[in-house]
Amino acid sequence: MNKKDKFPQIMLITVAVIITVTVLVAGYFDSPKYNETKSYDISDSVVLPDVTFAALKPESGKIDLNSATLEELMTLEQIGEARAQAIIDYRKSNMGFYSVDDILFIDKIPRSVFEKIRNKVTVGTYTEVTSDVF
Repeated sequence: MNKKDKFPQIMLITVAVIITVTVLVAGYFDSPKYNETKSYDISDSVVLPDVTFAALKPESGKIDLNSATLEELMTLEQIGEARAQAIIDYRKSNMGFYSVDDILFIDKIPRSVFEKIRNKVTVGTYTEVTSDVF
């Protein structure tokens, strides 16, 4: 037999070895020994202190666009019930405001109104979660 005749046999043996090794490795990772679950005692856990990041806290004295009620929003200059509701609707449909400037995405709030309330509002953490999100 010359080299050309042995090539298919060598390839067949090589592929068989690769498949065998793959099956053995896959079987090991599927074994109960590899997948055994460990239980942990919560009392052994390290408890970290409650940390509140200053960047996520709304500035005091300002109205937080991500948590303000309709009534709180209506205390802002030129923000009536319709504009306040538009802010709440935007907040719910966009998972909150990321910046005070996001208020400009609301059609009912023109730039002139935004300029008047810009320094009276802030953006804190959006925490409202509804069941339809999941």
